[in-house]
Amino acid sequence: MRHGVILVAGVLLGVSAVARAQTPATPLPSNSSRPFEIEDNSFFVEEAFNQEAGVVQTIYGGWFLESSGWAMTVTQEWPVPGIRHQLSATIPVNRLNGADGFGDIAANYRYQLLEEAPGRPALAPRVTVLCPTGNAGRGLGVGAWGWQFVLPASKQVHDFYFHGDAGLTWYPRVKSVDSRSAGPAAAPDVTLTSPYIAGSTIYRVKPMFNLMLESLVTWQAAVAGPGQTSTSAVAILSPGFRTGWNIGDAQIIVGAALPFTFSGGATDTGIFTYFSYEAPFWKVRKP
Repeated sequence: MRHGVILVAGVLLGVSAVARAQTPATPLPSNSSRPFEIEDNSFFVEEAFNQEAGVVQTIYGGWFLESSGWAMTVTQEWPVPGIRHQLSATIPVNRLNGADGFGDIAANYRYQLLEEAPGRPALAPRVTVLCPTGNAGRGLGVGAWGWQFVLPASKQVHDFYFHGDAGLTWYPRVKSVDSRSAGPAAAPDVTLTSPYIAGSTIYRVKPMFNLMLESLVTWQAAVAGPGQTSTSAVAILSPGFRTGWNIGDAQIIVGAALPFTFSGGATDTGIFTYFSYEAPFWKVRKP
């Protein structure tokens, strides 16, 4: 189930978590326009917010699939040195279809192009280098260097937050024949291009409790034979929730979801679990 393996890795690479610790002082009035107490802790749809200066976040995401195993990631995000530029790295560990081990590591850079303001959304384009650290022969990686480009947009409307992504995962040179097989050694490398779109709605029930509905559609490219590729449409619909606590300058967020994956007429159900810890790494001097 190579399509599923690549999909899991690609989707989890897009999981972003850049919460901003804010302590609510009073209960929220109806249709409040005050900033969300939990930001950028989504599971499958990236939100358009970078880390604040001096604040570092560590994120765990785990996807447990009914039919094929599980996939986990650990991500750490750093401001460089403030909110405009951000660097992060994502390390996946998978057990899929009987194979277990590290997947392809992602090195990410995100630029805060626009901060949210009245009448305009936040925009934070991201570029990612996908490193071939996973064992492609065992289905734990693609076996080639790749790139991912994503443009997330986010906009708050009272107690709702709306997020949308448009992205592309691109592997320019992927071997189309396993070097251990007896296939034609001269088979050309192929290019895998997998676009996707995603969107989510988050509703603030209480200051530190949100309901979430996320969706994603990707047109997943894969090697189909010597010099050949195939593309399949895969859709994910994921209802879930997130909650958390502010403890001094730190913020802890936990969440869970029930993602449903639709591909080729089949449906795969799963459970997604989430944990993030955000705290100041150094004190920022205020002017």
